Formats: sequence, C-alpha cells, structure tokens
Amino acid sequence: VLQFVLAPNVTQFYVPRELVDFRIDNNRQFSGSFYIVKKFDSPDGSTTVMIHKFENPFDSISGVRLVYREIHYLRTLAHENIVKLQRTYKVDDEEIDSQSIYYITDYCGVYLREKIEEGRYSLECVKQWCTELLRAVAYLHSKGIIHGNLHPGNICIDDNGKLTISGFGNVHTSVIDPTTNEMGASECVSRYMPIEQLIDWEDEFDEKVDIWSIATILYELLTGSPLFD
Repeated sequence: VLQFVLAPNVTQFYVPRELVDFRIDNNRQFSGSFYIVKKFDSPDGSTTVMIHKFENPFDSISGVRLVYREIHYLRTLAHENIVKLQRTYKVDDEEIDSQSIYYITDYCGVYLREKIEEGRYSLECVKQWCTELLRAVAYLHSKGIIHGNLHPGNICIDDNGKLTISGFGNVHTSVIDPTTNEMGASECVSRYMPIEQLIDWEDEFDEKVDIWSIATILYELLTGSPLFD
C-alpha cells in the first residue's frame, strides 16, 4: 500500500496518507522555477501546514543544490522566527512521481509582500517585524550562514503579527564566492540585493548583503514603495 496518495483535486501532488483528509486552500498556492507550494488545513481547522514540492530537481545541478540547501538548513536551524521543517518525503514509485522531493513546514501566515500591498499596519508593527527579522538574521550570522535572498516574498507574517523567514535555497556559509553564486535575480527580487550580487563582482562578499536587504525592506515598509523601482 502506498504511503502517499494524490491530494484531492490536484494532479501529480502526493501527500502522506495521514493528511489525505486535509483540505487544500486554493487561495494559498504558489509556484516558482523548481517548486510548487500548497496550504493544507485539517478538517477541524486546528492544524495547517505548507507542503512544498520540488519538481524534477535532479534535472539540473542548480536544482539539486537548491533542494539540498533548503532541506539541509531547515533541518539544522532552530529559531522562533525561522520556518520549521516537519518532515521530508519522496514517492518511491517510478510510474508516478519518483523524481520529485516533498517537504512539509509549519504554516507561517501571509507573505510580507501582501501586507505591504494592503498597507494596513502601524509603525509599531514595523518596529516589531524589523526587530524579529534582525534577531533571526543575527542568529543565522552567528552560525556562519548568509541568507542571501531576503525580500518580502521570503518573509511571512502570521495572524498574531509574528514574523518568520523562509526561502533557504540560496543560503551560503561565511562568504559568498561569486563564481558559485547561482542565484537568479528576477526584477522584483533584485530590488533587495546589493550591487555586488547583481554584477560580475570579482571579490567574495559576506553577511553584509543581508543587512542591505533588511534596509531595503524597512524602507519599503515605511514608504509603501521599493527603494529601487
């Protein structure tokens, strides 16, 4: 008997059998170059999780590295403002979905991007979010880890106003070697990156890239517009 079953009304998205009765929230689904993310709620509404599917990551070196970094760091990090990994799994059946990697995390709320677009928050909220963001990043830096991809689409705010960082697929340790920095920068994400991440920088760069990103996020929270547009 398969340990994993198709999620209701979803093509090629397998969930652990114990979650088969969970409902998909069609308003909280996201996708990127390598992944699909869906929100699942328990029937009684007491439990909510996010299930991430990396589709065929083994087709490219960059895909393998992204998946490895994401899962490796989520397994090793423990901080109240960093997303918590619950489990990983793979469907071991060549005929259905053997090339995809799944993992489950806690649900951490809506993306900060949505909060900024709505504009319904106070200066006290900004102070709280920036304090929590700085604490989480200070924790990462104390571990010799550079997030390297902080932006409002990788930061969540829950119903109680708590901030959580996600998006660890481009994490680096100690310093970033520009020859191995494979992070693609879409126009919306590049707004939050320092210049050394956007050009052919010859030297290594360090955790200060995260501080730059935090400053651009703070600017946008205070003004409602990106620092660079």
